[in-house]
Amino acid sequence: MANEQNQQNSSPQEPKPDNISHHFVGVRGGNVSGSQSYKPHRDDGFPLRGEKSLSLWERILAWCRYANWYGPDWHRGRYVGYYYVDGHLQDRVCLHNPREGFEFAPVTEQQLLQIEEAYGFLHPPLLRDLYLHIANGGFGPGTGLIGSPGGFCYWVHRGDVLYNALLKEKYLEEDGKECCEQMWPELFSPIPFDLETYELSHHQPNLIYLVAGEWPTYFLNISQSEGDGYYYVHAKTGRVYLVDNSFVTIPLREGQEVVYELHRQADSLEEWFERWIDGELKDQFWGEADV
Repeated sequence: MANEQNQQNSSPQEPKPDNISHHFVGVRGGNVSGSQSYKPHRDDGFPLRGEKSLSLWERILAWCRYANWYGPDWHRGRYVGYYYVDGHLQDRVCLHNPREGFEFAPVTEQQLLQIEEAYGFLHPPLLRDLYLHIANGGFGPGTGLIGSPGGFCYWVHRGDVLYNALLKEKYLEEDGKECCEQMWPELFSPIPFDLETYELSHHQPNLIYLVAGEWPTYFLNISQSEGDGYYYVHAKTGRVYLVDNSFVTIPLREGQEVVYELHRQADSLEEWFERWIDGELKDQFWGEADV
């Protein structure tokens, strides 16, 4: 069933806006089996990099066509990842060739509205554009943009409000309740962390520590970095963060040890993707002086 659903949902579809489609001729084919990296660089010759008459999502789509690469920066070949089918997360082997088009079709406005209504918040504007006009994830920075349910998942990190119920179901089935509650308190017994209020009251720090169980509300996992961290966007403010495990030993709230570090990457998703398409996106790590 998973294979059948995969074939149905993964037909490459390329939206072709009239104002950019004439710039590029796609060259299809090529075998992608091992780990490879394709990402924008300042000297790659992309002619529309500074073309501000095009919206950001149009320039992102144009770069994919220019590079003939419709996958993530960090492509791990025939990797095993998650796949959303029949309301569940299932393991699968990714066999899609990123030179043959996007793996997942764009979502419809109705689908996105249903998701936003169910979870009680709107996606940031650029994220909506990417899902609606390019593809439901699977391309861009890191291991690829994570789509809305039904799209690209890869390994969804814990604490994504769209996937929490699915992750809990999967972890319980694999590891049992006792193990899960010990290993992932932020998923099974979360302590809501108001990121926006915290930042306002702490003069907009670039580094934020979280103790066991704490997790920001309105947090969407958008990709995994090429290191061990995970990228998140805060749906209310639009800011982008790199979440990483912490080895800081200082006690924090009520004497608890730090578990995660949130390193601010950009003040908006637009800023983050502009740096990506300009070939200037690098992970930013902050020290204790930035707390």
